Amino acid sequence: MSLLTPFIVLIERRLLRPLVLALASALVLVVGLGAHAGGQGKHRKTAGDLSVAINSPIAPDHRWVKHRNALRMVDALIVTDGKDPQMTALRAHVELLGGTVNARFASMQALSVTVPARAIKALDDRTDVESISPNRSTRRAVSTLEKVVGANAPAVRTTTGLTATGLDGTGVGIAILDSGVMASHQHLANGLGVSRVLRQVDLVGKSTAAYNAAGYAPDSLDRNIFETSINSGSALAPDPYGHGSHVAAVAAGNGRSLPVLDTTGVAPGANILDVRVLGSDGSGTVADVLAGLDWVLYNATKYNIRVVNLSIASSSTESWVTDPLARAARVVTAAGITVVAAAGNFGQLSGATTYGTIGSPGHDPSVITVGS
Repeated sequence: MSLLTPFIVLIERRLLRPLVLALASALVLVVGLGAHAGGQGKHRKTAGDLSVAINSPIAPDHRWVKHRNALRMVDALIVTDGKDPQMTALRAHVELLGGTVNARFASMQALSVTVPARAIKALDDRTDVESISPNRSTRRAVSTLEKVVGANAPAVRTTTGLTATGLDGTGVGIAILDSGVMASHQHLANGLGVSRVLRQVDLVGKSTAAYNAAGYAPDSLDRNIFETSINSGSALAPDPYGHGSHVAAVAAGNGRSLPVLDTTGVAPGANILDVRVLGSDGSGTVADVLAGLDWVLYNATKYNIRVVNLSIASSSTESWVTDPLARAARVVTAAGITVVAAAGNFGQLSGATTYGTIGSPGHDPSVITVGS
């Protein structure tokens, strides 16, 4: 036994070295893979299309990509963890990197910024940043009528001639975030001929003003000045594109102008809040829609806003978990307001059906998404 022991020890020593080396190599490999995976996870905060725009040698043709003094700039939306409601340090960092803070959204602790493309990496590295997305374009989407959605079912409402009985939305406020609403249209009048459009505001390009308003106390002088500045009730062309008026009629039109053809909306007794977020060409930005949703949350109690209609859609490469418009829709839903969104008009390409094309915020599970 004593003769075997040195031999066994020798074998153990000779085997131990390669075994240790093998284990060390495996450990290095595992650590390396972990670091690589961690690096990938770390940079998932930046949306895919934004990453492409930053790294592409040729600037992509996006509305949110621009040049300033030969420097590539991007309009982005930064969502934070909410630990600093004022986002003071983040705002200072954006300016230090040569960027501009355009708007702050109180409803979801986010900033709208314009920054050099190369600065996104530094912002992505911040621990208080949860996601960075481009300020994508939004566009109007088509709508459906009451028969399609079943609002004229006997259990909901019965219509005889021009008289309807049952649930008609009386007293409920519906916020239409769109291209504006023609408040004077007879379809949107009540039984006395008075418009049911209670308020009209224009937030197109006003997200910077909304940024300042986010910090104003309710009913303060500054808040009232802001509300006056966005009032569009006296606009000569409240809906230059026409889409918002169509959507408002689908939601709450009384159908009285065409007695032969029933064009009654889903809730013909409801009130309308016209929140304009699309320009005269039917397009806009996510930042303006976020400002519109902030306005809805602030005024929800005053106008009994129970429904928000977003017949608009923004293409997105992001999950609904991080997409800023989807996140804002969840905040509104959590406040007890039903959010109805369009699925979008991207389901066909050159006549062929395409999948995975539901726009934002229609891809968020908290909203009611309508297809057509």
